[in-house]
Amino acid sequence: QSTWGHSIRMLGKRCLVVGVSSAKSIAWAIASAWAQEGARVVLACQTSRLGGSIQNLINAHPQKSNFLLAPPCDVSNDIDITNLIDFVDSSFGHQLDSFVHSIAFAPNTAMKGSLLNTSRQDFALAHEISAFSYIALVKAALPLLDRTFSEGPSSSITALSFLGSTRAVEQYVTMGPAKASLEAVSRGLALELAPYRIRSNIISPPPIHTLASRGIRDFHDLHRKFHEKAPLKNFDALAECSRCATYLANAEGVTGQVLLVDGGYSIVV
Repeated sequence: QSTWGHSIRMLGKRCLVVGVSSAKSIAWAIASAWAQEGARVVLACQTSRLGGSIQNLINAHPQKSNFLLAPPCDVSNDIDITNLIDFVDSSFGHQLDSFVHSIAFAPNTAMKGSLLNTSRQDFALAHEISAFSYIALVKAALPLLDRTFSEGPSSSITALSFLGSTRAVEQYVTMGPAKASLEAVSRGLALELAPYRIRSNIISPPPIHTLASRGIRDFHDLHRKFHEKAPLKNFDALAECSRCATYLANAEGVTGQVLLVDGGYSIVV
């Protein structure tokens, strides 16, 4: 029996985790924990090059047989999205229990500059990849997630955000509005998908050293200040995010929420 009863909660579930990039990514922490507890997990990343790295992670995992690596998926391409969901459908027999969206992008020109000088194209691209992709993926996966006529548990969709969605974080620039858009999308989907018995929630972690964080200006300074101010020190952010993802995958009465996993940073003035 694992902590939080993970082995009971995730055993046998069919899951899709999109946006795995490295061993230090939140997406991999969630997928790894779920596979360890007996879930079957399809992993999806953007490119074949990343796919090779992810396959190495799978091969080194003690429950590697619980993973399936999908073909690369560029979420700005509807054909790629269709191919991904077709892969999930054929792998899991027309059913998906839990979906995690861990995708965010803004061009370097948008992240290194200022909001005032962000181009129309860069702003639109950041929202398309970081927020609209959640809609596009869920829409494609709706037939697999639908629990309208099921007497079993509801299905769950979860996306990853950051406190910069509601606070002015200097280094976050264009990604702040994009994450605000993502959180609004999650609330809207929670309302629209409730009749299908599909729940949508957000996990908002602290700054974590990941592949994506390299694109944030002065990230080390942001990381240091965040953890100096947070009341809880030195907690394992990746492990806590995976535990919270497990909770949301099973919390039948929770939808449309943002779960802050930030050591209490957000409560401090």
